[in-house]
Amino acid sequence: MQELQSQQHTEVMQEIGFDESEEEVISTNEIKEILGMWERVSQFVEKKHPEKVATGRASDIFNNTCLTHFRNILRGKKK
Repeated sequence: MQELQSQQHTEVMQEIGFDESEEEVISTNEIKEILGMWERVSQFVEKKHPEKVATGRASDIFNNTCLTHFRNILRGKKK
């Protein structure tokens, strides 16, 4: 039963275009560069955009949803 479930899971993941073997290796420098760019953009928006509350929420969502993954990669590489 477990083998069948595993096979079905693999097939579904392949159908949606997810292949574990194709995961791209991202360099530490590339991650640090992108995180630095995000810091610059978020600071700029925070200072210049008139909608402070809305842009703050949007920044937090992007930061938590997208960038946490890359920060975790960096933490994993430091270990």
